[in-house]
Amino acid sequence: MRGLGRVGAGIASMIVVALAIAACSGGDRPASALEHFERGVIFQSEGLHREALAEFDAAIRLDPRYVDAYTRRGDAHAALGQVLRAVEDYDASIGLDPRVAGAYNSRGNANLKLNRPSLAVADFSQALLLDPENAEYRKNLEKVSATGGQLPLSVSDFEEALRLTAEDAADFFDRSRTYYARGIAYAGRGEPELAIGEYDEAIRRDPQMAGYYYQRGLAYRDLDRLERALEDYAEAIRLAPDFANAYASRAVVLTSLGRDAEARQDGQRAVELGFNGAVLFNAIGHARDSR
Repeated sequence: MRGLGRVGAGIASMIVVALAIAACSGGDRPASALEHFERGVIFQSEGLHREALAEFDAAIRLDPRYVDAYTRRGDAHAALGQVLRAVEDYDASIGLDPRVAGAYNSRGNANLKLNRPSLAVADFSQALLLDPENAEYRKNLEKVSATGGQLPLSVSDFEEALRLTAEDAADFFDRSRTYYARGIAYAGRGEPELAIGEYDEAIRRDPQMAGYYYQRGLAYRDLDRLERALEDYAEAIRLAPDFANAYASRAVVLTSLGRDAEARQDGQRAVELGFNGAVLFNAIGHARDSR
């Protein structure tokens, strides 16, 4: 049985390496840096965080722009209780590629450990903005203000962030994302009208963020203001033509309005872009039954 366990562990390690290779940015990565990164991932998967740290250090020395290595090294630092150093690595990862949702999420967890709830809110909200359907990111955002017997979100937790000066805010997050996070909070508390006000301000500050329009569209949908929801979904799609969630949500609203042919087109596009077809089929069926 132990021999079988070692074989299973070896297979698991090979799978981890294959996933790590797939996650890397391409053939221009220095081979030795990639090799160190792969070994680090294996060590990390086996709980050998100090050994993993040494490998990620080597990968970064050889390739100082290795985004995934910074994120993984941050995870290793966090696992070893070196939270401030973890934040530094997540900062580096985000600085090199601000589209890495996982780095924001990991930095949010680190900021929670450092008792920085406002920064954690900003990080979790940005992670959710980059990946709106990620259940882990949404759960993390919702738990920031969790208190016994109360709703899981407290808008007051965002007030401290809003009191920051513009100069301070620019150092670590765009203030528009704080208003976006407040909107998420109000929506989670079942207050879509207040959420819309926060999304309005986020959009005023940064009108190029598709996710802001998408979330406002969801709030309008919750208020049964379906035409306004359609306007926001359309703007989200204009800004991000591959926004699968926006196509899917628009398909559901179009179905509610009896515009089935348009809904089918949006539904097909959403699935082509990777949206779960079964989930969408059920949502459209419910919308059709409810009209």
